[in-house]
Amino acid sequence: MNGKQQLIVGLMLVVGLAACCFGEEEQQEPKDVKELTSLRTQYEQAIKQVTRPIQERYRAQLEALVKQLGAAGKIEDAAQVQKALQDVALDLATDAAPAKTSKTANKLKIISAKYGADTRWVDATTYVAAKCGTTNVLVWNNAELDSTCGDPTGGPGKTVVIVYKYNGKQKQKIMAGKNIMLD
Repeated sequence: MNGKQQLIVGLMLVVGLAACCFGEEEQQEPKDVKELTSLRTQYEQAIKQVTRPIQERYRAQLEALVKQLGAAGKIEDAAQVQKALQDVALDLATDAAPAKTSKTANKLKIISAKYGADTRWVDATTYVAAKCGTTNVLVWNNAELDSTCGDPTGGPGKTVVIVYKYNGKQKQKIMAGKNIMLD
């Protein structure tokens, strides 16, 4: 089997395992919200545990393909695979973040985020939301944003513009530093 076939078979196994393991619980009516939360947490942890090795293997295969395409001089193809690699890396980082169960997680909602300067911007919403996790602190640097979201200007002087809701109030921050407190 090639890598894509292994990935498809692996994902089918995950779905089947989840259906077998949690099928009865899903059919039963939870006694209260606390039980529902517990079941949801168990389900999400099981899915992460089973899918993480598949995601990591896929990431390794993408890394090898980027090198292969780059060595063959197929720069545009390598860039396309690199974008897929960044998405997988972001998914892995998001999965590694703690579950949003604290009160702080409910206070902060990232509406949009963009990264760049002048008329050149890239969408950074998913990155910012993942990096904030369950806190209202964003720790970042330009090199990380350049590699994850893409470098929109090809040089220094970029900022992050974040539109968010905190405690129900919509706000905006424009930052060129490395750490942001969203409050």
